[in-house]
Amino acid sequence: MIAHQQFIREKAEIEYKEAKNSVPKDLWHTYSAFANSNGGFILLGIKENEQGHFPELLISGVNDPDKVIDELFSQSCSEKVSKSLLKDNDVKIFQVENKSVIAIYVKAADILDRPIHLNGDYRLSYVRLNSGDHKLTSSELRSFISSYSQKDADGRIVPYASIDDISLSTLDKYRNLLKAHNSTSKLLTLSDEKLLQEIGAYKKDLAQNSEGITNAGLLMFGKHYAITSIFPHFFFEYYEEAGDVKRYTLRITDFDLEEGNLFEFYLKIVPLIQELGKDKHFKLDNLTRTEENEITDGLRKLSSMQLLTQITLTMFAI
Repeated sequence: MIAHQQFIREKAEIEYKEAKNSVPKDLWHTYSAFANSNGGFILLGIKENEQGHFPELLISGVNDPDKVIDELFSQSCSEKVSKSLLKDNDVKIFQVENKSVIAIYVKAADILDRPIHLNGDYRLSYVRLNSGDHKLTSSELRSFISSYSQKDADGRIVPYASIDDISLSTLDKYRNLLKAHNSTSKLLTLSDEKLLQEIGAYKKDLAQNSEGITNAGLLMFGKHYAITSIFPHFFFEYYEEAGDVKRYTLRITDFDLEEGNLFEFYLKIVPLIQELGKDKHFKLDNLTRTEENEITDGLRKLSSMQLLTQITLTMFAI
């Protein structure tokens, strides 16, 4: 028996299971939960005694650990789970109180592989909440899949796309905005390809032995024909209406720009939005009178900070 003081740690990252002769059925619930969260350890051959004020661990042991490990890997490579994450060095046998205990490390799954689910059924997807395995509800599952597919979509490499599909004139405008914000930025010394790579518009995927323009890079800096060939429903517009009259006083779409990408659109509409947000509050800036309010200040901060760092786009164009 191990007193509670000897095993206190983040319970969100460790789970104890009794496993005398075989892999416990509920092990895969925990496997899914760890894989869809931050990873963790499963210890087989230990029973957690919840009675009393302080929990205790009872070392029950695994009778034939090699057999159980073979069973574990066999199930992990079957249709039992959507993705096998276990490697040989992730599973170890330890001797505790002259009994065998199996320690299993389950790493957090890659975004592309989430959610890790059971029996080919996405509804059997789990996440780790505190010290328990929580099966995602239908609404939680939809949100979970949407959030991870969104993250993946931005960085996905566009097949067959190259630097030739990037508008270099747009990229020059990006450099100019970057220079105005930070004239000493190291990004200004990089080649076009290296610059795109640093801001997430170009990616080298070592695992897949591939490289190229990402979805985010194409949408932000791409030539219009290249964008619409990948995202046929790509469209954006900015318009102003006068009063209650349902008539545009100004309307701009991607077709009105030399290169209909998101950065050109941004450069076009931000001055218009700033103009709409102006009021008659003034301040002196380098001895030049400038109009200023919370809207224009917020827009300027948005332009100089968010667009000059990592590109993260909402893939409304899909």
